[in-house]
Amino acid sequence: YRTLDADGICAPGERLQSGDIFVNKQVPVNTSDTITNTEALHGTNTDAYRPAPVTYKGPPHHDTYVDRVMISSNENDHYVLKIRVRSTR
Repeated sequence: YRTLDADGICAPGERLQSGDIFVNKQVPVNTSDTITNTEALHGTNTDAYRPAPVTYKGPPHHDTYVDRVMISSNENDHYVLKIRVRSTR
């Protein structure tokens, strides 16, 4: 978690090593039913989500840095993250 900002996403310029978490993502526990409880939508029910962090799986001895981070969303508040990394060999 050392590479994460306050928003749970790595910042440009951060150095990544193999096994580092660069996105602290959470996913719904139940994806098959529609949500009828509005508390789950507003984050008051913490049991409705489970952690699913995204880790860097690159070569262990290369210097790898986060080059750019792009966050986009649509009208339904579905987010897309694109993280570009660069590595020197």
